[in-house]
Amino acid sequence: MTAARALALIVEADAGVEAFSPRVLADVLEISTASMTVITDRLEDAGLVERRPNVADRRKICLHPTHAGTALHHRLRQDLEASVETGLNALSTAQHHAFRTGLATLAQL
Repeated sequence: MTAARALALIVEADAGVEAFSPRVLADVLEISTASMTVITDRLEDAGLVERRPNVADRRKICLHPTHAGTALHHRLRQDLEASVETGLNALSTAQHHAFRTGLATLAQL
């Protein structure tokens, strides 16, 4: 699951202004840098991410998704959204209201 979260964060960051360094990503995921190295190696071996030099400091690296990594992320996101929609469509109006109320309460915590 952490590898999927890492891939999602790498794809989303790459679509924005800045890419993640492995150290920063480890902090965000609340894992050790050693664990992040293992995850990065696995994602890279699977062809989902690549390490590139940081343009501001070439001694450091940043993680960038490959086309395959971006495509996998988008496919997983679409599958998740479809599953959620299917589940929500199965709820009655009262259940749907209760679910939304519960989520709103959780969001305030």
